[in-house]
Amino acid sequence: MSRKRWYWLLVIPAVVPLLVPLYDRVDPTVYGFPFYYWGQLAFVALAMLTMTVVRVLTRRR
Repeated sequence: MSRKRWYWLLVIPAVVPLLVPLYDRVDPTVYGFPFYYWGQLAFVALAMLTMTVVRVLTRRR
């Protein structure tokens, strides 16, 4: 039962990209890329990290 609690972390990568006001802007820029573009890549990294953490914490030994 305690392992199922970790699955709630998977809500984070599903909800964060839906919050458009978080990334609907130009500034700050990184190497000339507006926040909109590199923010999307940051969301992908956040999703990968979250899924990895959930996988490691919920696997059976």
